[in-house]
Amino acid sequence: MVGANILLVESDKTSAPSFAPALEKRGYAVTIAHGSAEAVARAQSTGPAVIVLDAASLKTSGARMCRDLRKVLPQARILLVVDKKSLPF
Repeated sequence: MVGANILLVESDKTSAPSFAPALEKRGYAVTIAHGSAEAVARAQSTGPAVIVLDAASLKTSGARMCRDLRKVLPQARILLVVDKKSLPF
């Protein structure tokens, strides 16, 4: 999957840019979206193979964001990242 396009979805504008260079160095093309609406728009325009979604940082729930992205890109793999503080156990 090296060379695949990855969409990083992170509302914190300082975190995603720190991850992008590491992925690009390994041969991935990286697109960054800050927020739910931008994520759907970028997914439509770039067609990423993988979406890394920081659920804790978004105003929309992670499950809702996954559903919205699935409507646009049913074949994309979505990695949902959550903060352990947000887990019920």
